[in-house]
Amino acid sequence: MLWKNSRRSCTTKLTTAVAYACETVEARVVLSGSSQLAAVLTGVTAGFGEAEYRDDNGDRRLELRVYNATPGSYDVTVGGQVVAQISVNTKRVGRLEMRDSSGGGNRLPFPPNWPAVSVGTSVQIGNLYSGNLVVEGEDSRIEENATVRLVGAKGEYLESEYEAEQEDGNVTVRRFELHVRNLTPSQQFAFQINEQTVQSITTDALGNANLQYSDRTRPGFTAFPAGFPAITDGTQFSIGTVFSGAYATAPVTQAPITDGGDHLHLNLFGTGTMKGQAVYEAVPGVGGAVRREFKVELWNGTPGASVPVNVGDQQVGTILINSKGYGKLAFEDGSVQKPFPANWPGASVDTIVTAGNALTGAFTGVGQTLSPLEDNAREAYELDQTLGLQALTTMYENWGGRGEKWLQGKGSSWYFITPDGTLYRWDGKAGANGQRIAVLDDSLHASPELLHEAEAPDVIGTDDRLVRAEATELDRELNLTSAAPSTTNWGGLAEKWFRGNAQKWYFMTPDGTLTRWDGSGKAKGTVVGNLDERFHERPELLTEAETHLTETEKAFAADRGLELSAVRNEFNNWGGENEKWVKSASQWYIVKQDGGLFKWDGRRGASGTRITTLAKRYYDDTSLLVNAASAGDMEVEAALDDVYVDLPDYL
Repeated sequence: MLWKNSRRSCTTKLTTAVAYACETVEARVVLSGSSQLAAVLTGVTAGFGEAEYRDDNGDRRLELRVYNATPGSYDVTVGGQVVAQISVNTKRVGRLEMRDSSGGGNRLPFPPNWPAVSVGTSVQIGNLYSGNLVVEGEDSRIEENATVRLVGAKGEYLESEYEAEQEDGNVTVRRFELHVRNLTPSQQFAFQINEQTVQSITTDALGNANLQYSDRTRPGFTAFPAGFPAITDGTQFSIGTVFSGAYATAPVTQAPITDGGDHLHLNLFGTGTMKGQAVYEAVPGVGGAVRREFKVELWNGTPGASVPVNVGDQQVGTILINSKGYGKLAFEDGSVQKPFPANWPGASVDTIVTAGNALTGAFTGVGQTLSPLEDNAREAYELDQTLGLQALTTMYENWGGRGEKWLQGKGSSWYFITPDGTLYRWDGKAGANGQRIAVLDDSLHASPELLHEAEAPDVIGTDDRLVRAEATELDRELNLTSAAPSTTNWGGLAEKWFRGNAQKWYFMTPDGTLTRWDGSGKAKGTVVGNLDERFHERPELLTEAETHLTETEKAFAADRGLELSAVRNEFNNWGGENEKWVKSASQWYIVKQDGGLFKWDGRRGASGTRITTLAKRYYDDTSLLVNAASAGDMEVEAALDDVYVDLPDYL
């Protein structure tokens, strides 16, 4: 809800698909003081309440919302004092606002007996629901999160973030990033924290420089230098004489990353051991038609129990709890197996979702984004690339009794993500146990594909997917490898060099332009690709480009480029390797158990040329490959068409 994922100030349009125009504040930043407090109010019945209290320089504001309560009037008690009454209407929803400034409707003035409010102050709605106020957005997994962003008088730019989080065993894991732009090119600057020089940085030919440290293995990061100081609210820093200032833990305003439409995620509250969540998405599809998905998941329920699911006053389905205490109900437009029921009532503001008599939630219009914020998306992408995460046919939900979902990584490593968004590396013992390796948000548990098919943050919602596809095509055709660091700037353009097929040389300038060298004594030649500056900063984005495609993109590229047309299950295991067979109009292809896709060489057995490696689900169900999902953009799809086709575009 609003105090767990993100805080949103919204204007809400009451339609069957809730529309938002919102400002979102990253909730991973711990707020200081007690001026912004919130609580979830729960009780003995399948309903819940929300309380939020602010004190902005003496302008106090209390907001209360109650859902799925018996209609009537109830006392509101704060800190042991009855301060007002709240009315619950026939739709089982109640609202109350108290504020020092004037207003109408349900807004009331603060009474004379208003108590002192701080962290831990109790809030109670009659004898229904109660809870204690905590710092809004507080996440006990985050020890420190401090940021700074500055712009200089001549357009110089600095952005830096320090984060420390607590992992299992009380181990603190840190991450630090510093990015400067538009400083004097090719010059050295001292980076100091509290007047202690941490490291000298040298700008490139464009005046840019980066420092990235992490205690955990991450792409593009190095280990922290010895003696790196802790950074907290108010820690002073400087970059030469260009920048000086202080880090702060004030929240950062960001928009959630989406491709448009509604992406809603709500937790279901209750009094027993069973927990749950609901997801509703309504996004524009082909021709402007809205494509809807709805899902309710329950865990730690009674095995074998049937739990009715209501949306509003309509029962829309039943969830059967399996032997692990997990169950799911899902609807999807266009799906024969999961069609929306004829009595689907739609989802609008204040629509209440219930699961049996134990759990309930509501579409409140605030703080329910399913789409991760930028920081979470960046973290998910780095983890996916580092760990090689992939989903299996089943995610073994709640196998360890923590409502967790399971993913497989490189080698024999297993990972699981709990409902609060924490990612663990499994220790191999019975139950959901292991080392906590990342603090994410709970949208990634609700939709694990945001993790195991994570896109780079600059990719989501932009045409950067096209750049990745073009980079993959370049790398596969030219077979690029990074040259020795000593070759950098050989031609005086701050360029980086690569070797390719037939011992040809290529170089990339800081703007991302890739050129085939003409063999002269200068950095000159024929341009073969235009990417962007990130590929110059991190050449592995080009030399390992295919690993940065999502599984959906790789499957689409294989399907479309190879013109796959048929699943031929009758030939499964014909080659004796438990392989599966698919074909185009004129060529046979093999999918092996490790996800390897091969072009058959025509010999007896399952031999051939490996084209790529896909997620295991494409082996489990080869129809997912032959009928691969759209990559979402016509221009991107056109680029992906050529990725696995040997066309001499660049030679």
